[in-house]
Amino acid sequence: MNPFLLVLWWFAQTDVPVIARTDVTLVRVPVSVRDENGAFRTDLAAHDFEVFEDGIPQELRAVTRAADLPLTIAVAIDRSGSQTTFGRRHRQAAGEFLSAVLREGDRGMVVAFNARTRVLADLTGSRAELVSALDMGAREINQRAELTAPRRRSVGTGYHDAIHALARQRFQAVTGRKAILVFTDGNDNASRHSLVEAIEAAQSADVLVFHLGFVSKLSWLNRLGEKAMTRISRETGGRYFAARRLDNIQAAYREMEEELRSLYELAYSPRRSPDGTVRRLEVRVKRPGWRVVHRPSYRAAETISNPK
Repeated sequence: MNPFLLVLWWFAQTDVPVIARTDVTLVRVPVSVRDENGAFRTDLAAHDFEVFEDGIPQELRAVTRAADLPLTIAVAIDRSGSQTTFGRRHRQAAGEFLSAVLREGDRGMVVAFNARTRVLADLTGSRAELVSALDMGAREINQRAELTAPRRRSVGTGYHDAIHALARQRFQAVTGRKAILVFTDGNDNASRHSLVEAIEAAQSADVLVFHLGFVSKLSWLNRLGEKAMTRISRETGGRYFAARRLDNIQAAYREMEEELRSLYELAYSPRRSPDGTVRRLEVRVKRPGWRVVHRPSYRAAETISNPK
């Protein structure tokens, strides 16, 4: 790899926080809570939470539990050359996850990406349709509509573009719980959008990004991929799971299912007017030893840019 490009890639993976832009009339923060034993807790009320913006306490407008919110989830499967070995495992794990997690009123979709991101099944409540989409062959996939802007290039991995397109084009206007589950090794060599832009798009759509990382060996490139997956997951409030064995996959989707069913959505109106500045978020629960997971920040801009 060109040394200059490698330096650019490395700086793209650094841990400088990425900031979501949001409509600041009402900030919505998806959170999950674990007790001192690591178990998810779903029995909290509004008075149990405290929200701070840049260290300043905020008044909560609403706290909604997962049971009261519909779930919208997208499964994004990496079909680039580096993931050929894991193709069948991707499809099996994704099918089991969708069958387990979707309930009445929920919706899902399936996309496949290499240099292009193609829609195999658009938003639907039919689990059978989603699972069927996972079994499409390469020829049929290549005939499906592109979610990203059409491009001539068909070789490579547009990982960042897949997340960016899903967040902007499918999740921005959706309400309720929102998640993207990506099966990949985290490497990208074909995207128009950077890792930073992918994170910002997901944050501004309030969508959690989960990863099942399929890595055959821990080369330096795969370590960079794992770093990217971990970063996107952390900064959107999702999780990264390394799936090197089949039992890892099954344990991961069970934990993701539990987490998605245990979410709260906190909503508040910021005390400060929108001014384009970065606002740091901190959510606490009034229980010693309990831990809250949420995105770390947002940008207080009045409007949301919506690049394609």
